[in-house]
Amino acid sequence: MANESRVLLFFIDGLGIGTHGPHNPFDGLNDAAPLAVFQHETPQVPFDGIVVPTDACLGVSGRPQSASGQTTILTGINAPQIIGAHKQGFPNPPLLDIIRRHSIFLQLKNKGIDSITFANTYTKRFFERRPRWISATTAAVEAAGLRFNVVDDLRAGRAVYHDFTNEMLSERDEYAALRTPEEAGHVLANIVSSNRFTL
Repeated sequence: MANESRVLLFFIDGLGIGTHGPHNPFDGLNDAAPLAVFQHETPQVPFDGIVVPTDACLGVSGRPQSASGQTTILTGINAPQIIGAHKQGFPNPPLLDIIRRHSIFLQLKNKGIDSITFANTYTKRFFERRPRWISATTAAVEAAGLRFNVVDDLRAGRAVYHDFTNEMLSERDEYAALRTPEEAGHVLANIVSSNRFTL
């Protein structure tokens, strides 16, 4: 895999390029900070990256929402346009149908790319008491039949938890050694180096 390209889709719900003001958590950060890109109407691009401002409304009036926006990101299908509205929270049946047919993981598998992973960790609580509503990312993983990472994978350095430090695992009655954000970054970099596509 040494000569093959690798892609990391690093997604943080609700984070984007915003205007100045108290509504923007990155407003007022020092311009030298790596996250300075998020505090300018005309984004500054650190580390020779590329920033492509997009309209999160996707041509549909109203406030963008998680379920329909994430469905769009994870499938390439304009979900708000298909269902005629923005949908908050978790995907409803029409959005789940879009994900099950067009998940980015499924698209990659159908193109013969099998070294793909969702780097997040799932706790035993998810499997013991599966929630009625699942996230767009969970639906995307299931659509492709990918394996879910569990806490043992996290302990072995094959996964990360959504707070990066593992501190929140105790709220789920699971435990792993605490990590600094930098240590979590190294773990994630190793995951990326072993896969063609990592979410």
